[in-house]
Amino acid sequence: MLVLVELLVNFHPAKVKSRATYALSAVVMTLIALCGSASVCRCFGRPWPQALTWAVVTAGCVAAAYVLAYPFVRGRLTAR
Repeated sequence: MLVLVELLVNFHPAKVKSRATYALSAVVMTLIALCGSASVCRCFGRPWPQALTWAVVTAGCVAAAYVLAYPFVRGRLTAR
């Protein structure tokens, strides 16, 4: 749980300074959404196929949010 909190703090989009870190942040947050959504669905007794479907939908929404937000944050990101 501590590792998850550390990832969320270090890769939060507001703290990211470079394009590479923004891309890494998108990957990390998408993986957190994928794993978290699947585990929450399983905790509530959903079967694996339904849990994985929800996980993919949630992760897709997170990835889409990063792609859609990029034009707005591009100006403050450095090339490295």
